[in-house]
Amino acid sequence: MKRFIYSFLFLISLTGSIFFVKGQEKEIKEDISIAAHSDATSIPLNRTVGFFVTIRWKGDQDKYTIDDFENPVLNAFEIIKTSSSNIVEDVEGVQYSKKIYAYTLKPQELGMGYVDGVFLKYTNNETMKSNTVATNRIGIKITKPIKEADYSSIIYFILVLLLISFGVYFIIFAVKRKRRIEREKLESEEKEIDLEGEYLEIIRKYKPDVSSDLNKLLNEISQLLNKYLSLKYDFELAGMNKDKISERLKEKNVDSILVEKIDNIIEKSDVYRFSGQSINLPEYESIYSSIESVIEKNYRVTRECRE
Repeated sequence: MKRFIYSFLFLISLTGSIFFVKGQEKEIKEDISIAAHSDATSIPLNRTVGFFVTIRWKGDQDKYTIDDFENPVLNAFEIIKTSSSNIVEDVEGVQYSKKIYAYTLKPQELGMGYVDGVFLKYTNNETMKSNTVATNRIGIKITKPIKEADYSSIIYFILVLLLISFGVYFIIFAVKRKRRIEREKLESEEKEIDLEGEYLEIIRKYKPDVSSDLNKLLNEISQLLNKYLSLKYDFELAGMNKDKISERLKEKNVDSILVEKIDNIIEKSDVYRFSGQSINLPEYESIYSSIESVIEKNYRVTRECRE
């Protein structure tokens, strides 16, 4: 009933208005105009189209009051989104006000779709006179849907490629890690062999002769043994007695026979080093040979482990 009244009033005001099609304006006496347009004349079934109604008048926003404005009646479309905005603009020194209603329309079937005329009832706040105006019907052709791009195969390919890449990365990482561990182990073994080889070469410089100061040589080879043990088993011997040294060697899982041998070497050496007694040649050679045999045993064990 309401729409019928609007249609009737619209026919009465027809003689005082000039109409335009699809986006063209309807000029009316109060310097107010209404225009409707779509942003496309043809739209695929699986796309959307914009429909806009613009109300424009000379003056500020308060000059007119929009008393009644209904959403357009649609044929083969549905409204899925609406919005509105107010704009004030200056054209060659003259102020104009705009109110824009925007609709996003979704096609429902193939063929011609239509947006019927939109009715606007407004009041001039200066004269307090009301009037009604409407836009013309707009037709939009609805065509066959556009084929959507199938990204599933591309996504699947990317996922497979990523999995392969990760697999290759982890294989390379594992191989590099294994090689690094092997290289570090080899370097460690070579270092140990080099350590034993170095100290065997050094200890052999302390072989005595008849003119040697045996107590001085004993003090030097004792220090040499301490330095070797410190490097070999990674702990500092300074300030430790033989019992503490034996305890630390056992903590390092050193062979018990070797620990006992080192303990005997330290005990014998300390007797002469700290008692002031002079060591004779046979005793010195015994201590010397024991130190040499400790280093040689480690040298053999290290080479066997490496092979």
